[in-house]
Amino acid sequence: MHILALTFEYPPAQTGGLGTIVQDIYKNINKNFGNIDRKIYVSLAMPAQGLQNGFKNIEILKKETEFDIRLSNRKQHIEVKLASDSLNPNIPIHLICGAELNEWQCYASLPQKIALFSRAIPMFLDHLFWNHYDVDLIHINDWHCVPAGVMGKLKYAKQQKIPVLYTIHRIGEKECVYDVHFLDWIKFYEYDDISKISYFSGFGWGKFSIEALGCYYADKVNTVSRSYMSDILNFMGKFPQNQQNTANKTTYVFNGIEKFHNFNVGEKKKERKIFLDSNNLNDGIVVSFVGRFDRRQGKPGALLWAVEKFFGKGGDLSRAVNDVIKNVRFVIKYSGGDADLLNYANYLQAKFPANVKILKGWIYLENLYKASDIFVNVPDFEPFGLTTLEAMDSGAIVIGTEVGGIRDMINDFYRKWDFADGMKNDNITGFWTLNDSEALANKILEVCILVKSGEILSGFGKHSEQYKKFMDSIPAEYGKLKEEILKEPFLASIMMHNSMARAKKFSIEETAKGYAKIYKNLTNFSNFKSKI
Repeated sequence: MHILALTFEYPPAQTGGLGTIVQDIYKNINKNFGNIDRKIYVSLAMPAQGLQNGFKNIEILKKETEFDIRLSNRKQHIEVKLASDSLNPNIPIHLICGAELNEWQCYASLPQKIALFSRAIPMFLDHLFWNHYDVDLIHINDWHCVPAGVMGKLKYAKQQKIPVLYTIHRIGEKECVYDVHFLDWIKFYEYDDISKISYFSGFGWGKFSIEALGCYYADKVNTVSRSYMSDILNFMGKFPQNQQNTANKTTYVFNGIEKFHNFNVGEKKKERKIFLDSNNLNDGIVVSFVGRFDRRQGKPGALLWAVEKFFGKGGDLSRAVNDVIKNVRFVIKYSGGDADLLNYANYLQAKFPANVKILKGWIYLENLYKASDIFVNVPDFEPFGLTTLEAMDSGAIVIGTEVGGIRDMINDFYRKWDFADGMKNDNITGFWTLNDSEALANKILEVCILVKSGEILSGFGKHSEQYKKFMDSIPAEYGKLKEEILKEPFLASIMMHNSMARAKKFSIEETAKGYAKIYKNLTNFSNFKSKI
């Protein structure tokens, strides 16, 4: 079974987490299903994205083919180069090269890149078929590849039905609304009746959604977590004509991570001190965030404003709780994005130099995760939340909003409900909160009190004067937390262990199995023998 996967990102050409997850998924599909009787063979096609001459782990093997394409009156010469990834050598990579496709910024000149890629993929399919390479399924990763995958499917609709799986890693919504003339530009009418535009319009006169086009033409639409499915169905609900068989057409496959570290939570205080020393901070409870600063997604959301409110607390709080506040270290790893938010983060670092550290550039994230007592991720929406899972794998207690993949990962302290499996679960791992700075500041203090109670317990014992005084100092608003700690004094440590155990539910091997099942069902490989 040959899967032709389409993507706009693949390491080192990436701007977020899409490239890495694409690399990991296909690597594990090959590992688990590449050597069975009816093996799955994946090859990848993508715009060159600056890799046309090779770079880092990408080596150019040969020129596969070349051809000319047209966009309205523009003629463009295209070369397809076969490349290999030294980190993933069993997955052939077909780089579509020429003009804007070669630009190293993945989403620069985006309409031109999408258009050129859309015209090139049907021609590349011609090359594959002429050279006796079957394509059994086209797997589209995110909306940028939708026109290419759909036009590839439609070109061969009469001779050979090629099913399409469309994976929505993140809904683009307004980003992928284009003028209908774009369909003329890419000559979509050569493949299907353009009057079907009504099935994927809905954003104003003369506009259409590339995502809705993908949902209409794909044989299956999937996303990356169970809870994010509701966002997908809400999006598809905006297109009433596009609702045929929605329940059967949509599914989900959890993303996952490949390497679990089996971290010893008992070593966290030691790892924390090493990390803080290396960043010129004194020891204290570490609250961290890792990711892009993205206003649309709400990242880091209320966190930056909550930091200022957190250190403004005090007043009627006890001396013990004030000491907790003074000894919290916020470590925020900036991975690109909004410059204004970065300026505000830098302002916080200048205002609270002993308590706030903004990290830019490359760092070894595992060291930060190991040092983190608490990890905060409070976006307005989150398809999966890979950094949250990575932090859980190193025993961090997570504070998150009840959205998408975060909702599925966290087993909330108060709710005790497993949304990934849809069942009650007492193995709590974290706390939900609102994406509101005041609510978040209060929640961070609540969890810091929890962590501090565990540290005092470990240092002085349950019957010590220090422990009793600290427990008596917990504010009345955190009465439920105090009650649970009194019932189970080692609650903080238990939650850290629960986080690590919970993370193992979301492995990339399970992700690979999920995609293999979909491939099997869409291609009707009745003789497909797998490890599923």
